Amino acid sequence: MKKRLSVVSAVMAAVILEGALSGCAASSGGDRTEAESTAAAETESAASDQESGTEAEKTGENTKTVDITGVNGKVLIEDAVVLEDEDGSEYSELGSGLRIYVGEDGVLGTADDIVRGIGNYYISDTEGTEKEPLEWKLLDIEDGAAVLCTNYAVDVVPFNLDTKAGNDWKNSNLRSWLNSRGGSTEYGDTAGFYDTAFTDEEKALLVETSVRMDYTDYPLWDTSEYPEDMKEATGTYSVYNKLKDFSQDFDTSNMTQQEKIDGIIRYSLAQLTTTGEETEDYVYAISGEEFFEYFGEADASKLEGRYEWLLTNYRNAYIGGTEYAKAHGLKVHDGSNPDQEAFAGLTDTWTRSPGFLADNGDYTGVSISSNGNLNAGKPVNTAGYGVLPLIRVSLGEKSESENAVQTSQLMVGAAKRDITPTEENGLLPIEYVGSSMGSMITSTLTDMYVRVIAVNAGGETALIICTESGKGPYGPQFVPLYAEHAGIPVENVFVTTTHCHSVPEIKEPIDMDLEIDDESAPVLHRWAKLTYNQTIDAIDEAIANLQPAKMAVSYTDSYINVNRLREYFRADGTSYIGQGYNPEGYSDKTLAVVEFADMEDKPIAFITNYAMHAVTMYAPFEKEAALHSDVPGFVSTNLEKQYEGCVAMWTSGFAGDQNPIIARGNIMPNLETGEDEIQMIQSSSGDLVEYLGGIQYADVRRAISSMSDWESQVDIACGYDGTEIPSETAEDGKFGVQLQLVRIGDLALIGHGGELYNSFIKDLQENTDIKHLIGFDNVWSHEEQAVSYHPDDEAIERGSYHDTTQYEAGYLKDALIELTNKLIDESYR
Repeated sequence: MKKRLSVVSAVMAAVILEGALSGCAASSGGDRTEAESTAAAETESAASDQESGTEAEKTGENTKTVDITGVNGKVLIEDAVVLEDEDGSEYSELGSGLRIYVGEDGVLGTADDIVRGIGNYYISDTEGTEKEPLEWKLLDIEDGAAVLCTNYAVDVVPFNLDTKAGNDWKNSNLRSWLNSRGGSTEYGDTAGFYDTAFTDEEKALLVETSVRMDYTDYPLWDTSEYPEDMKEATGTYSVYNKLKDFSQDFDTSNMTQQEKIDGIIRYSLAQLTTTGEETEDYVYAISGEEFFEYFGEADASKLEGRYEWLLTNYRNAYIGGTEYAKAHGLKVHDGSNPDQEAFAGLTDTWTRSPGFLADNGDYTGVSISSNGNLNAGKPVNTAGYGVLPLIRVSLGEKSESENAVQTSQLMVGAAKRDITPTEENGLLPIEYVGSSMGSMITSTLTDMYVRVIAVNAGGETALIICTESGKGPYGPQFVPLYAEHAGIPVENVFVTTTHCHSVPEIKEPIDMDLEIDDESAPVLHRWAKLTYNQTIDAIDEAIANLQPAKMAVSYTDSYINVNRLREYFRADGTSYIGQGYNPEGYSDKTLAVVEFADMEDKPIAFITNYAMHAVTMYAPFEKEAALHSDVPGFVSTNLEKQYEGCVAMWTSGFAGDQNPIIARGNIMPNLETGEDEIQMIQSSSGDLVEYLGGIQYADVRRAISSMSDWESQVDIACGYDGTEIPSETAEDGKFGVQLQLVRIGDLALIGHGGELYNSFIKDLQENTDIKHLIGFDNVWSHEEQAVSYHPDDEAIERGSYHDTTQYEAGYLKDALIELTNKLIDESYR
């Protein structure tokens, strides 16, 4: 998952003149009145004018600003203030002494901009006696740090010194040399880059990076973009392109440029993926996957008219070399072949990604070639290959964490209340979830609870509430009442459910004046009123119990869910998509655990999040059955027993197409007719829940044991917003998409009112820049929210089991990504 640094407009202005701009005071959470702010701004502006005649112009109405982008064109800083140095060159401040200057195109805010301000190395002096300031490319800004790579290959370093030495990054010569741990250049220098390039003061600014090496589940692009006949050959995703000389086997003389590109794609597409053991390094090399991410999409204008074997993944990767590196054997493209003049002077540089083991026992590595593509076939000791160091530099006082948000001590309180319908409270019998067949709960096997976690920082309070119910009680009615009672905005109340199918649910408003013991009122409404009363009590206790706390997030895999959309065949040979067991379908196994602990490490509360329908005790097809809180209740209750005094909340991730691997009730095809029928395992003792719940409970404990990176100084921000996509059924042709956000520091809780299919969580995590993003189904608080199933495009194309789809394919994923980014960005303002 990507980390995030969002720098809003006021941040860079604040760097120039603290408090002089209205946006600065807003983003820092200042307490000034409007009059005070105006007076202060005028005073500070006048003082600034006395110091510098140009400073007032820079911070006035005519301040020139620009959006700062990474190499791939992604906007990383909005409305950065443009300054001029003593030579008249335009630049913007990044923080920690880093400045970003105009590149070759002479325009600030484009992909070729140059970062200066850290590191010195041998550049023009071929003898290696005189160091000069390094130039860097800005790849990204993540979690308060600038991700930089040098603007050129700085030296000539083999990935490994011998072809039989392997191609794993952790034990490579390249890694050792970059971090000054004993590696060697091609010509025998062992000083290493880290010690040579950085002073002690600069080393203090470098962020030790957890260098990712497992990309086995990392999609780069979908094969739907490729010709139909390539889909089976490439699998679901294509990763590295290792393209051969297309013109050797095909006559390209009469082909258009696009036909040549299409032909290359069809001709040779090999799959490689970065794997290996994660490391912790201050300096590292790019991975193949990061190459695609950081260097952007292919630019067709740069392909036009070039030699026909030119690779389609040309990615703005124009990497040259220093005079020092060339003098020590750096291989450079001579541009002598027809139409290849544009590559003259460009070089080959190593990535950290492994290639393959050749038939002769030689290991190969993945490199960025002088033609701008990835090449996976070069032996690890290939002569003349350069090194492109990557670093992360803390932006210090000019980073978002210091300027764009106001962090304060995290405060957390938690409580739970019993909401079980029983004979004693007159709420049995009561309807099940989905009880269209008239099935009823007539007894109870477990208790039901509502759980509340209150979080506060800097005067901002949010409530996270989870009810052990199917849906509801009716969110649009109850959430405003919770918010009013707590004295907080509606968007600060994040309400969800376990979506269990062996408990009650209610999806309609109730009369809030009814009495729980009024037998003339519908029993479901009486149970909803009980739940409301108990939730209010839990809210009061949670807020009263607020205490200094810290927070951490951990992840593990839990293998108790499965994709439930299966293709079945009828007796006549026709097929359909039904509910069942589909281990080949997409299914995210990630179990996320958030822990809130007091300052003495005692757990206050847990949030566990997992994508699975709680239907192990599924029983809406039985006329009479027992209430059971299912796997969610089992996990929560046992955590609360293990960590006495804590509140443990189990929540559903995006689980619209996810079931447990085994359940009491299953919709399966009849063996003779092929039509759907209900198949029930007759045991109703809860044995299956104890089996699956026991597995997941152990998984949760494993995640808890690996908790690290605790935070106690955070900011809290909340939001709710919506957008529209084309609808196939609505009269106005529009379908509403809404999301809710609670952000606690670097943790974003994203809630959807319905049931999103599982693939959407990875879409959000891979396309948003925040350290932790967790998705929740059934976060229902507004009338306009669609609470039905939301299939992804693949399921719609196949024919989703859920026939309630009301929107056109091709829009929902992008809408969710855009809306999530908008909510997160606005939460930092």
